[in-house]
Amino acid sequence: MTERSQEIILRPLGPQGPKVGIEVHEVGDVIALDMAMGELSEKERKTVIGILRAAKMAGLNVIDCPPLPDARKLDQE
Repeated sequence: MTERSQEIILRPLGPQGPKVGIEVHEVGDVIALDMAMGELSEKERKTVIGILRAAKMAGLNVIDCPPLPDARKLDQE
């Protein structure tokens, strides 16, 4: 049995904004991402940095993202 990965695409600024693609393998990954997003403020959920922080908290791989400044910013916010 092979494991299939899928990609969830989030667009925190709406359809014309940047997209963040996050790799998921199972329902548990989606639940972990949902729980991590729930820990963010409403303002953070509407930013690419916030989405990246949630993916990191959930232990998921980001596979598509616009170019961002220094990754250390993720750890500081």
